[in-house]
Amino acid sequence: MEWSWKKPWLVMMIAIIVIGLLLFQVSGSNSSGYFPEEKKALLEFKSAYSNESLLPSWVNDSKSNCCEWERVTCDRSSGHVNYLSLETLNI
Repeated sequence: MEWSWKKPWLVMMIAIIVIGLLLFQVSGSNSSGYFPEEKKALLEFKSAYSNESLLPSWVNDSKSNCCEWERVTCDRSSGHVNYLSLETLNI
């Protein structure tokens, strides 16, 4: 019967770990939908490898969300850019 007193503590420790992991995951996600440094990198890529007529949705203004740009896909949970579809561009 020595084990019976340990069960509540074990359950409590597991619950604390699970709650901590969930809070870390929620706090790590980006509510704005993108990361400014990724937006900046995409704009630098555009200026280096394409002309202004290509990728017209890629604009540098405060309201522009790079996750909503054409040819850009972001991870829904993290907000990070995870895919660019640039195969058919002539750059």
